[in-house]
Amino acid sequence: MDKKKKEGSIIIGLMILVLIVITMFVFAYEVAILFIAKEKNDSIAKNMSSSLILNIDEYKARQGVIDIDRSRGEYIVKKIKEESYPKELSIFDSPLVDIDYSNNSPNEIKVTIITELPLKDDLVFFKDISIKSKSEHIAYSKIDLSMLEPEMLEQMAWEDIWDLIIIEEVF
Repeated sequence: MDKKKKEGSIIIGLMILVLIVITMFVFAYEVAILFIAKEKNDSIAKNMSSSLILNIDEYKARQGVIDIDRSRGEYIVKKIKEESYPKELSIFDSPLVDIDYSNNSPNEIKVTIITELPLKDDLVFFKDISIKSKSEHIAYSKIDLSMLEPEMLEQMAWEDIWDLIIIEEVF
């Protein structure tokens, strides 16, 4: 009788051990998937933000205002979204992208991109999760362009105006 109790205890212990190992594997698998998705989403948001800030509106810059050519920039962001995310994401819904512009002065524009990947269905350990990423870039001029004569700005080569503009990532 003692031998059967020992064997039963060993079998129950092994079953519990297998259950713990499987649980740890599933948890580690879900964490790894979410971590990889977060890293990729961060990278995509940074790519969108940096691409958007590079679309300085030449016409407005020649008037002394640093701003973004929004239609062209948003078209590029849309293309990046289409090419960066698979058409059918297995565990995520369609990504959401929010673009925010803020002109703090005529010589400065800041763009903020927020991307969100909501889960389609709950995972075993994670429920109602959305992976959010944020990237900000700022563009400003070394000198106050509005102080320059409009005729002078009109006559300057675009490359010379472009050289006056500084673009930085905001951390």
